[in-house]
Parts: sequence; C-alpha cells; structure tokens
Amino acid sequence: MSRSSRTVAVATAVVVAGAVVASAVQAPSPGQAHVRLPAGQTFHSVSSGYAAFPAAFNAGVTNADGTHDPHLFVSYGKGPDSEGDNTTVMLESGDEGTTWTPVEDSPTYGIVNAVRLADAAGTIVALDYEPLAISDPAGHAGDPVPSTPHNENLSRFIRWTLGPTGWDEAGTVTTAFPGYPAPAVVRFQKGILLQPDGETLLATVYGSDVGGTYFTGVMRSTDDGLTWTQIARIGTGAIFSEANLAPTSDGRVMAWMRRDIDDGTYLPDLYYTYSANENGDGPWSTPVRMSQDTGNSPGAVLLGNGAAVQGSGRPGNVIRYKYTGTSGYADWTGRTNIYDNTPTTSVGTPPRPLAALGSSATVALTPLTGNTVLAIGDNCAGNWGCPTSNVSGYPRGTGQSLWKSVLEVNTSQWGTIDLRSKFERGEISYVAPSFTTYGRGRTSLGAYAFDGDVRADSSVVTTNRSVTLQLDREYLLTGFAIAAHLGGSDDVTIQTSTNGSNWSTPARGTRVGSLRPLTTPTAARYVRISDPNLTTSDGSSFLNELQIYSMLDGYEASAPGVEPVGNGVIASTTTGATVVPATSVPAVDDISSRFLRLVDPGADGYARIQWNHGTSTAATFEFRARATGTATRTLVFGILGTATGGAAVTPYHFMLDAVSGRFHRYDAATGTWGAPLGTAGVGGSWNWNTITVEATATGATLRANGTTIATVAPSQPFTAMTGSQLGSGGTEPTGDNWLFDDVGYTRP
Repeated sequence: MSRSSRTVAVATAVVVAGAVVASAVQAPSPGQAHVRLPAGQTFHSVSSGYAAFPAAFNAGVTNADGTHDPHLFVSYGKGPDSEGDNTTVMLESGDEGTTWTPVEDSPTYGIVNAVRLADAAGTIVALDYEPLAISDPAGHAGDPVPSTPHNENLSRFIRWTLGPTGWDEAGTVTTAFPGYPAPAVVRFQKGILLQPDGETLLATVYGSDVGGTYFTGVMRSTDDGLTWTQIARIGTGAIFSEANLAPTSDGRVMAWMRRDIDDGTYLPDLYYTYSANENGDGPWSTPVRMSQDTGNSPGAVLLGNGAAVQGSGRPGNVIRYKYTGTSGYADWTGRTNIYDNTPTTSVGTPPRPLAALGSSATVALTPLTGNTVLAIGDNCAGNWGCPTSNVSGYPRGTGQSLWKSVLEVNTSQWGTIDLRSKFERGEISYVAPSFTTYGRGRTSLGAYAFDGDVRADSSVVTTNRSVTLQLDREYLLTGFAIAAHLGGSDDVTIQTSTNGSNWSTPARGTRVGSLRPLTTPTAARYVRISDPNLTTSDGSSFLNELQIYSMLDGYEASAPGVEPVGNGVIASTTTGATVVPATSVPAVDDISSRFLRLVDPGADGYARIQWNHGTSTAATFEFRARATGTATRTLVFGILGTATGGAAVTPYHFMLDAVSGRFHRYDAATGTWGAPLGTAGVGGSWNWNTITVEATATGATLRANGTTIATVAPSQPFTAMTGSQLGSGGTEPTGDNWLFDDVGYTRP
C-alpha cells in the first residue's frame, strides 16, 4: 500500500479598526493579521535511507500546579514507499521541538495515529497503519480463519502502548464491518479521537473490499483500541482513501478525505464532511470537494481558542484555517503553501508531473498551545521523490530531511486573560473544587482548563458538573471561549459575581463555535461554569478548555512580531510597536505569555501606538507598564480627542520619567511639561506598575498602583474623547524601550 499510489488493491497498496463600545463586543478590523504561518525550516537530515511521510503527536503532560512537561513525538518512513518496507524512525523532544533524539524500539510504523486514554496512567496508544499480513507476516498466522474469503491479517493490526520504559506491543487489533463485504485490505489513518465519555475511541480506515470497492470508514472502539467496528462509511468508490478526524468547536466531528481521480496528475482531490453529532455515527454530510488538488494525507486539529487548522498537499504543503472552528465547509481560509520543493525543469519524461515531485506533501499537525500548532513535513518523498536523472531545479535541494514550522491561528476576539500563567503563579484559583475521576479512572485537574488542550483526556470534571473560578482582580468581561462536553442539548450556564456571594447571569449574544460573547461588558471577579443538563458527574469529560475575554488586552490573542489586533488600533500612526512573547525578554518578570512592546526607533522619530474607541465625554484608560533597557527615560501617554470643529487634540497628556518614577502633565497653552505631580510616583519604572487615568469633561484623576497621584485639568480644550495613546519620549533621548500589558479603555 504505497502512500503515494492512486489505487488500492488486494495485493498492492493504496493507495481579520473599529470602535469598541460598551454595549457590544467589537472584533478587530479585517486588515489586522490573526494568523502567522511561517515557512518550514529544516531541522533533521539523514545521510542514508529516506526521511518521508512524517507523523507527529503531542504527548506532553499538564501538572496539577499548571506547569507543563513537554513531550513531542515525530516519526518518518526510512524505507521505500512500498508495502512492508516503509518502517520508521521515531524522534522525541522534551523542549517543544527545539532538539530531537531518536527513540529505540518504537512502533513498526511510528505514530501515524496515536491517542492518550483517560485512564489513571494516561496511557498513550498507537496502531500500526499497515495490517499484520504486511507489517509482521512471519510473526503472525497468515489466515486464522481459512474458511472466510480473505486474509484476516489484512484487517488486523499491532497495537502499541507507551509505558515508563518505552513503547511495547500491546495486543492484536481486530476490525469488523457489519453490513458490508469483507475487506480485502485495510489501513488505519490519522486522527484517533477519544470521545467525551473518556472511554470510546474513533478512527478512520481506508481500503478496498473483496468486491473491489474502495472505501473510507469511521471506526469505533470501546476497549482502548483492541477491537474496532465500522459505524459509518463516509467515502465510497474510486478512489477515496486517506482521511483524518478532528472535533469541531460546535460539538461535532469533521473528516478530511483524499480522493484520487485518474487524470494523470497525481494531485488528489480534497474532500470535507462532518457528522451531525460528536459521536461520529452520523448522519454525515454529503462530502464536498474543497480543492481539485492538495488532497494528499489530509490532517486537521481543533485549537484551544476554538479555531481549526487543516494541512495537506501536493502540490506543496498547504495550510487552511477557520477562525470559528465550526462544522461545515464554508469559511475555511486560504491555501497557504508553507513549504514547496516542486522542481522546475525536466528533460524527457519524468516519472510524474513536476507538481507531484519533491516533498510527499504529507503535513503532520499537532497542537502546542491554545493558538499554536507544530507542523512537520518532508523535503523529498522517499524513493519516488526528488528524482535527478531527468528532473532538476529543486528549490530546497534533493536531501532527505524533515522541516518544521510553528503555526499560529487566533480568533477575532481580543482581550484574552492569561489564565494559564496566572494559574501557575497562584493568582487565580478554584473556589471549593470537587474534582473527581472520569473515563477509565483519569484524575481531573483544575489546570486542564487552561492548558490549551481540547482533548477529552485533559478535562476538568467535578462531582456537581460545575466549577467556580476566582480571578486575580475584577475585570469587565466581554465573553468566554468554552470547549465543553455537556450532558444534554442546553448550552453551558455562565454566572458572574464581584464578591463570590451574589451571582447573576449576564446576557449573552449569539454563540459562534466555542465563543459565547456577552452583550454588555460585565464586572466580575468570580466566574461559575456549569452543565445545566447534569447535576452530578456521569463519568464523562466536562470542561476541556476555558478562555475568558475582558476589556483589558493582554495580547495573548495577538501574533508576535506585528501590531496588536483588536480594540481599534490606528495602524497609520503606529510605529515601533509589536507584540512579543515573554521568552524574548527573559529578564522581565513572567507575568504573561505576551506583551506589547514600544521601542524608540532613533533620533529622527519616536515610537507610538494609538487606539480609536469612539466618541465619549468620559473614559478610563488603564495599562501596566515596565521600562526595560538602560536607555529608557520617558513614557508619554494620554487620552485623545477632538475640539470644536473636529480638530484632533489631546485632552489629557501625561509623561512618566522612568528614572525618577514621577509623573508630569503637559500644558498645551504654554507648550511645557509642568512640575512633578503630587508627592508620589512609582517605586521603580523597571518594575511592573498599573497606571490609570479616569477622565471626565472637566478633569482627570491619575493613579499608579491604586494610589492617587493627582487630579488635573485638561491639557487642552476638547469637546469629546476618542481614544488613547502610548509613546516614547520623543526624538531625544533615543532608546526608550517599554513593555505593556492589560491595556484597556472603557467609557460610559
């Protein structure tokens, strides 16, 4: 069963700036980038044999305190692309993919499919994709039931489990296809899913039956992957083959499928279908052709933020994404090619069209966090990729190697509260939790709600199907992204409180996938999430992932290296402003995973970022700031507005002297900064400080870390406030370097 071939036979193989108003949640402008899809870069090369058809699995473990022990697996074929020859090499990484080491005694065919069970040990299971008659013909009986019309070992497989000492064979997998002809040959494919009950597994297979019909089927197992029964047939005929399952953000299951058409291109079509329920037994939608190519070895994942990512290829290695992650073929964006080794020149007749040479276009995807995915691919497709006798012009050369890229896909919702970091630091906590076990004895942990993992083995489960979370401060909340399994048709119940005693149910807008927006920003320090359908645990998963959004922008939903999304950024006047990960500024306290950074560009300019929030006569501007770098001297900030006639003015204009830690007010009439305000400032500008400006039509109160600094008159006359601004001190001195977090602007 060649992964590149076009037929399956018995003996051969198959083969997104606007105003944010207080009455609604406002998405970023369509011009802002929510996605970062960098080109793949080589990370592993081999000097002999092949390195093709990679697969990946994130086996990382979330601990009770919220910390994470990373553990990634990647495997690839080292032999020719033919049945029984393409055994694998497996690599593992304990540092999120920075370094890799080989794994001894790994599964015969690596980890084309893998899943973690919801048992006490968190056992990881993988199945060989090749049946026993191919993977181990000498070690197993060739035909255990000779009276049947096919070789059973063409539909039986080796199961593997990962234990403390490594990978071990753990039984023989059997398959059944009730109501259909016996299979002639079957192959397991990507995307084994653990169902919400914590016990049932779903997977896809493809192959051909004894009557010569090609098919792709959905399989179910209730004994941890030892016996599988087909519950749906989602593709039938010439020639559906490789498929991949993934959950959707609206509680269904999607499948991406390859279909080969005998047109001589070797570029398979890409099809999409989805089940009407989360159980995968259908009914399934009529498959829709998404592309006339790029259908090779399709894969897909659902992220913790509710977005979905799909990868496949030929030609190239293509990524698609859907911000909402909902079921259905609409709104999948792009076909971004993140790696291409298509040759450009041929002499004579090459073995395939050039577009089908080079990389196998197998794109392995596994989530890293709630908004990032590790993508792995190959440079050449084993023995049939990168021929050199009559083909040339390979842009990435002809070396057998693997490439990787970390993809980032964010939703349009801004203002994410960094629950994961805050939980690790002990700043947020559960109130009187009643965690319990679920599935086959998996212990529930509160940290599972913030680990970015929507898999059912990483779920918060309580005896009363409810959790109460105490935040680190009072926020104006704007919405929730919730990945949850519920015991009925009623949606999750959301309650809020400012004191933990008096509770209310905020009005909600229309749900879109995981996102449950609030119609009006709601003040809260306590949040309660409940399943209204069940009052006691039934042993199934409950809260797989939670994100909470507020009027404060923590930049977790913004792509590093670009201007931040959301809250009405005025891009044309923004300079020197980027979002950076905390790892890029290691000397800074790890209060968040990302920050907004302003860097003075030099003596002929200054860094500035402005926001447009719509017109009002009162507003509160709030942010956390920290100076960094020895050259940092001043920070300018203020509230923007308009005067009579519409001229742009700055109603309230302040400066923080980083060295003294004192604040000054600008007087536009005299063109001067006044004396230091009040008698206090900030204890140290190189520490994090919370700065607040509460402004009205007649005056503004400036506070630092809750202490009132001064109440001042407007810096210049105005008729309306329209936004806010952060900036460096000006053209001189140069080198100002500031970090910001939790930037917010509210108005009546």
